[in-house]
Amino acid sequence: MKCSNWLCRSVLMICVVLASQSMAHAIDLNWVGGATGEWNDVAAWNDGIGPIDWFTSAGRTNGYEGADPLNAVIAGGSVVTYDSRQWGDFRMNQNGTLTIQDGATWQQVITEDPNNGNNWTRMNPSELNIDGGTFRRVGASSGEIAEANGSSVTEFYPIGGWFALGGLSGSASDQVTNVNITNGGQLINEGQLLLGYPTTNNTNISVSININDGTMDLTGGKWSSESDLNLPDSSPGAGDLLIWDFYSLDTPEKPTYAINFTGPGQIITDYGIQNPIDSNNDNMYPNLGEKLTWEELWNRGILQANGQSGKDGLTFGDYFSTSGTFDGENYTLTSKVGTVTPLLGDYNKNGEVDAADYTIWKDNFGSTTSLDADGNANGEVDAADYTVWKDNFGATAGAAASVSSVPEPATGVLSLLSLLALAALRRR
Repeated sequence: MKCSNWLCRSVLMICVVLASQSMAHAIDLNWVGGATGEWNDVAAWNDGIGPIDWFTSAGRTNGYEGADPLNAVIAGGSVVTYDSRQWGDFRMNQNGTLTIQDGATWQQVITEDPNNGNNWTRMNPSELNIDGGTFRRVGASSGEIAEANGSSVTEFYPIGGWFALGGLSGSASDQVTNVNITNGGQLINEGQLLLGYPTTNNTNISVSININDGTMDLTGGKWSSESDLNLPDSSPGAGDLLIWDFYSLDTPEKPTYAINFTGPGQIITDYGIQNPIDSNNDNMYPNLGEKLTWEELWNRGILQANGQSGKDGLTFGDYFSTSGTFDGENYTLTSKVGTVTPLLGDYNKNGEVDAADYTIWKDNFGSTTSLDADGNANGEVDAADYTVWKDNFGATAGAAASVSSVPEPATGVLSLLSLLALAALRRR
């Protein structure tokens, strides 16, 4: 069936218009407001156009939820403040990116009204890049009466509300939220950091915190004055870091969480870590009051080093050290990643050069694409990589190599090595 030229042109024009309307156009903004300023100051952004214009068009003045991706960059040592007392929760949603770099600081400050201190920061789905800068949430000071040694005392601490990453607003399923802390960057949170959110409406979300020469300081505040270890199952608990598994561990739709170190760095807490799990898929969290160690998060696959964890057979102490107690002040995780010389011949990266590494070398011999056993980094798994493994057999991470008894390669592999040597002689 043929269509007339005018009909074809009309249909094509309609398609082009619809496609152009549906395409997302990234909005790139750079802070030009000097050393200090307010986030919602329109004139402080390049071309005199600030994020508030898009917030308003989207029905919001307290962050970004526009139709197009927003890329906002703050650099040059500037300090940009978001006043929660005036604007309420801060939101960076719908694939927005906020980058704080080169000594700059973004801070959410809750001032003057401690009763309105439970303000949030919501980033989902979005990306936060802290590249040599500081992302800081400062809580309002408040007092709470507590019992200590039979008498009532008043504890003073900042109330910082929630900092929620992933699974909270808009179409929450299949969201991807990333936080990258690099080059001396700092994330300072006087409140409570949430990975995910306690609702079964959210499936297949992914939240990753990636650290390479960075610090997360989660000390010094609570999410609200009602924080308590003995809250009901539906309440948010009292830890500095809450990692919500709103499906049982064997559910395919469960969220994916990672705190992944690819270099040195630290995380510090003083109210502990919690990983509430909805083990019966009934929106109840029977382990809500449980405080965890960093090693337990490592064994659950959440804490990672270069994308691997205890679930991959790696040993926690080879990659991290801790100080303090897991439910006390200044409980500190310190990464050894990037500070320890790689263990040569450890092709499965389990911290030991053993027979399993030989198997990996043998199975990938001759490959130029699967290079786990490329011990000399020449781009090919070859005979020289067997020598690397042999020379380091028995070595463990942090210990010197000891070659007391090296298993001989299988006959087939010996024959292959012999043929390679013969071929090399003939080429001469």
